[in-house]
Amino acid sequence: MSYNAPNHFGYHFELNINKIPAKRSDRISLGLLLPGGIIGFLLIFLGVYEFLHGASPLADEAVSQTISFWFNLTFFDIVLVALGAWIICSLIVHYFTYKKVFFDGKKITIIYRRFFGKKKTVKEAVKKYKGVRFRVEFFQYGLINKNKYIIELYHDEPDKIAPLYISTSGHNIRKIWKDYALALKLPEIILTAQGWVVRDLENIGKSLVEMGKEGLITSGFNVKEKIPASISLVQKKDKSVIKSKSFRWDYLNILATVGICVTLLLLALHAHFVMLYTSALLASFLILCFVGLLILRVVTKDKIIAKQDKLVIIRKFPVFSSKKKVLKEEIEAIDVAFNPSSERYFLAIIGNDKTFVFGKKMPVNDLEWIRKYLIHNITKK
Repeated sequence: MSYNAPNHFGYHFELNINKIPAKRSDRISLGLLLPGGIIGFLLIFLGVYEFLHGASPLADEAVSQTISFWFNLTFFDIVLVALGAWIICSLIVHYFTYKKVFFDGKKITIIYRRFFGKKKTVKEAVKKYKGVRFRVEFFQYGLINKNKYIIELYHDEPDKIAPLYISTSGHNIRKIWKDYALALKLPEIILTAQGWVVRDLENIGKSLVEMGKEGLITSGFNVKEKIPASISLVQKKDKSVIKSKSFRWDYLNILATVGICVTLLLLALHAHFVMLYTSALLASFLILCFVGLLILRVVTKDKIIAKQDKLVIIRKFPVFSSKKKVLKEEIEAIDVAFNPSSERYFLAIIGNDKTFVFGKKMPVNDLEWIRKYLIHNITKK
């Protein structure tokens, strides 16, 4: 199975194919670069300022006897300056690494521009593309996780995959996907745990309820099949409740946690020995934010409630809950999709104007059981 998933740089992209010729640049926006640049400059300023004007704890005999001889605050100042410089340089490289997409009505032209190296141009006729693919990509936005919804022209050669629409909002994404497929006269495709799911032009726009009545889809659900151990299913007269029993961390979470802990430790040590008010305040604030984030991740729970006419996806936080609803008659697909960038499977519930993501870190077999159960629940007579 091919998991081709090229790196699209921007978070807001739309190729308007209704106006020919169409062109658009895919690059990271200045709105995202500026906050990172400000943080980089602040780190450099803090490092330089404390190197020139900060206290020297080793000059104090009482303090020098409590810390090792190798301890040198200049090292921490250099780390802060180097970290700030790396952030700024990385942002500059990202901004000048982008691609331009052109559509003349028959073929796609993509021009790749990189900070280092020569530009590269590829061309391909639209009719040679496999279809219009929809996928969801997870990315870290500060201290929170966000989804990036991507619609693209899919080709087996990664360099020829062309973005059509990218957004951090899933609003109306199903209609946008459908409109691109119909306009380009290509099928809708999505990559799942079982392989490619292809919806031909004549079936685009049909709901699961309609496809079930026409015999175009079957759930494959077996009522006698044992419920996976990691899943809790509570069935009542008017609803069914599905949720994961345990909180899961994967290697990405562990790496991120280790990196943040090391950074916070350096800041805390720096603030402790320099005794500078700004450093202490910054370190305390970051530590509190990180601890709060960890607690939030542990106590946050997701669940799906299947009622007679709708599905309710709930994310329960300590003091409030986030609820999203979709009518069963509006659901057009439920698939176990794959995100190559994070190597995670997740359940994608695609409605008429909304897309919901559930179970980002659950085992693929458990997600497949939930998929079959929900399709059975929606299409049963």
